[in-house]
Amino acid sequence: MCLAAVLLAAAAPEARGQDAGELGQADALRRHHPGLYDLLGRLESAHGVLFGELASEGESVRASGGEVPTPGFEADLVGRLTSLVQGEEGSAEVAGVADAGYEALGSRTAGIIRWGHAFQREVLSILADPAVTDRNAALSAAVGVYRGRAEAALPNVPKNMDVLYGHPYALAWPFAPNGLENRAAGDHQVGALHPVGPEPLFAI
Repeated sequence: MCLAAVLLAAAAPEARGQDAGELGQADALRRHHPGLYDLLGRLESAHGVLFGELASEGESVRASGGEVPTPGFEADLVGRLTSLVQGEEGSAEVAGVADAGYEALGSRTAGIIRWGHAFQREVLSILADPAVTDRNAALSAAVGVYRGRAEAALPNVPKNMDVLYGHPYALAWPFAPNGLENRAAGDHQVGALHPVGPEPLFAI
């Protein structure tokens, strides 16, 4: 979303322009493209705020017995996220809110998302690093580090999106005529994951 990089010792350092054991540090990206590096941080923070707001709204909707979001919720949230990404809010003020938003999904889910962010930063840093002479080897090493943390890495096979439906925490939402979901539907389904217990997402 401003999130600390996750450190993991693994992979071959010779395949990298920087230490492969520090996935997500993105030193080359920070040096050569500081604007992009800062933007990634703001995006990671915005995601955390998004998750927190969706979780809170999901609770409010369920408490009211309804199935649709509060009027104006989406517009207000989009405005807030846009402001965050554009850097109109101080990072120090946002950091705590973003962290709380990730934790609202459960500690394990938060760890998976943060590890994914670290991997994304690492890949971009490899591509931005002129010192990397063999990008394929460097990217393979980064993938190895990412997958080496099995409890936080996503599997190779995509998850069946049916997990979003048919459970007590899902909100009803209409499908678009072409069979694809309305963009907001996915947001509200994620927001409907009620933080009951330490791992709500994985308890489904």
